[in-house]
Amino acid sequence: MNPHTLRNVLRAVKVALVMLQFVIVAFLVRLALRDSSSAVSGLQVVPFEKWYGNWPAVVATSVVFLVFLFFLTRPRRPKEWKGAGLTAAFFISLFTEMFGIPLTIYLLAPMLGVEPGTFGMYESHLWAYLLSRTGVLDLKAGVYLVMLISSALLVLGFSLLALGWRKVYRGQGELVTTGLYAKLRHPQYLGLILIVVAFLIMWPTILTILLAPFLIARYFFLAKEEDRELERQFGDKFARYRDSVPGFIPLPGRQTVSTLVGLLLIFISGISQAQSVRDNVAALRKGATLGSKDAPVSIVEFSDFQCSFCKKFWADTLPQLKETYIKGGQARFGYRHFAILGKFSQQAAQASECAGEQGKFWQYHDRLFAYQGGLAFTDPKLKQYAQELKLNPRTFGQCMDSGKYREKVEDETAVAASLGARGTPTFFVNGRLLVGAQPFEAFRTVIEEELKKAGAKKKGG
Repeated sequence: MNPHTLRNVLRAVKVALVMLQFVIVAFLVRLALRDSSSAVSGLQVVPFEKWYGNWPAVVATSVVFLVFLFFLTRPRRPKEWKGAGLTAAFFISLFTEMFGIPLTIYLLAPMLGVEPGTFGMYESHLWAYLLSRTGVLDLKAGVYLVMLISSALLVLGFSLLALGWRKVYRGQGELVTTGLYAKLRHPQYLGLILIVVAFLIMWPTILTILLAPFLIARYFFLAKEEDRELERQFGDKFARYRDSVPGFIPLPGRQTVSTLVGLLLIFISGISQAQSVRDNVAALRKGATLGSKDAPVSIVEFSDFQCSFCKKFWADTLPQLKETYIKGGQARFGYRHFAILGKFSQQAAQASECAGEQGKFWQYHDRLFAYQGGLAFTDPKLKQYAQELKLNPRTFGQCMDSGKYREKVEDETAVAASLGARGTPTFFVNGRLLVGAQPFEAFRTVIEEELKKAGAKKKGG
């Protein structure tokens, strides 16, 4: 095969690999953003048992990514092959956990007090899940943020790799100082680093987090080695180039920084969608409530039976609220579903509504929080709790099996998100937002202020 034909074949292979790479990235983005028009309740598009154990996906993504990266980096020396081996280990372990066996989730789930089966496709974006657990963002917004950042870094990383390789290939052994190389000396290594960081954001695992520092340090070491070789080969010409062009990150101008900050603020404001939440008084009319309907203060909790912070509120703060304000007719308390922690959250929420049909919502509510953790919310367990509370087992079973209250749970979860809830538990006290397992004193401060307002209004009216 003559050199001209060989170059054309290599270019064709490169184009094919680039296209295949972007198809995979687009597929991952599409999965993460699928059903974007639906409410937050539809988050678990692909459950645990269907997402994991997909070994063809493990093999396909590993092979495509490694072939593509090896094609662009082209390791030749022993040191470069060591770096390539570390890169291969990173991506094989990543895709094995992403589609095959989620070791990180199996280790993390018990620490969070949930079952591994809670982690469907969306919940497995661990940064998004942790943002949701801490009340910073709801899961849907967290997934959007994680995918936006990681996808942007992936596109930038692969672009740097491809463009950098193209320039070097066309340089035919000469010192390349134009185009991309006029801005930075090592665009290919920077591209590799960005790809590693992107996957740490998109799909962090224990193994990749451990491997990443060594891998990034390896790329810096290879870049330094490359600088020394080029200086030996090109002498003062390279020395002048090195002194005038940074190795990895060109310093941005002030206008660029301002633009990036502006775009970030626009994105954050777009996903927060905070609204007025006075509508919670009307929401009290539908659903389980405690206290007098004429109470001047309304407290609405949006909660998830799998949430450990929700259990803390139930155990520590709710009893004090009952004794101090609810029993005396000063406050009315309503429980609303914000079932965002997977299918068991959905099942438990629906089961509580089925118990409510037989007049025992609050007893069942207490039983769920008391038994939270492990396999507490499987279908057999939920039906067992109903029997323990002397509910009609046939009526309860039919209610559960029919999914009668699925839509109600989904609607309340969507309402919580539209009102600005970003995690569990979230409370609205006469429309004033409280987030997290707040102590009794935090509620007392707000309730007393609202009672004073109600008293002043009554005197003036």
